Amino acid sequence: MKRKSGSSGDSLDLLLDTICNTFGGILFISMLVVILVNAASQDVSSSLPTQVDHQRLVESRRQLSDMTIKLDSLRRAVRQTEQLRDRFTDKDGQAIIDDLAALKATTAALHESRDASLGLLAGTQELINNTARETERLREAIRTAQQDLAAAKRQLESEVSLRSRTSKLPRQKQTTRQQVPFFLKAGRLCSYAIVDSRGNLSRNEAEVRLQEEGGKKYAVPVGGSGLIVKPDGSNVDEVTRRLEPFDESKYFIAIVVWDDSFEEFQIIKDAAVRGNYEYQLIPMPRDEKIYMGESVDQQTVQ
Repeated sequence: MKRKSGSSGDSLDLLLDTICNTFGGILFISMLVVILVNAASQDVSSSLPTQVDHQRLVESRRQLSDMTIKLDSLRRAVRQTEQLRDRFTDKDGQAIIDDLAALKATTAALHESRDASLGLLAGTQELINNTARETERLREAIRTAQQDLAAAKRQLESEVSLRSRTSKLPRQKQTTRQQVPFFLKAGRLCSYAIVDSRGNLSRNEAEVRLQEEGGKKYAVPVGGSGLIVKPDGSNVDEVTRRLEPFDESKYFIAIVVWDDSFEEFQIIKDAAVRGNYEYQLIPMPRDEKIYMGESVDQQTVQ
């Protein structure tokens, strides 16, 4: 029993000793903290703040206020963005976005079509202007041509009136005189016959040759032969001398004319009329042949 009692007293002493030691440690720590705080306070109180430190403090507070305002603005923008995102995440919002995209594409296509139409319109307007200028030029040319035509008509009427007073139409008649053929081709006058020393007719082989086809003979002027007849009448005297060997009381002149020499025929006709020859015009198509046959008793001449 005593042993147990002694054991309980030791435990209590140990507990009390521990408590005292703990309290002493706490007290020591508290004293140490107070000493350190006093020393720090003395250091702080010994160094007073300067004007620069004050300005820095004010600037720092101002920057802190600005940053706070910006932070609040950013927070509001984030909240608005989240609200818009939440608003357009539904099906109707997505449909609106798709419609806006389609409308934008359609607008771009319409702009391109408008630009193309404007370019086409500009080209069409230029074509219209060119056509209008060409039309005006043609109208002016037509007016000039009409004026020239009117002047030509007046000149023709004057010429017809003058010739109707000074000329007579050739009269046709029958004749028994002998025919003397002349060929007018390519502007050259070739005679089929010449008068020999006894006054008889003989064939002029230098200017006309005979060829045969199907038992029939036809006359062909020799190329490059004969007399060149000038349409301006400058050598009408030479033409007259080609006719002079033939007696106008015995012969008449038959002139075979190809289609390339009707202008020269007028010179020969004037020479025949000047020499009092009766003459006969025989138009000859280009590809036909002059067949030589028997002469008839009477022929029509002018």
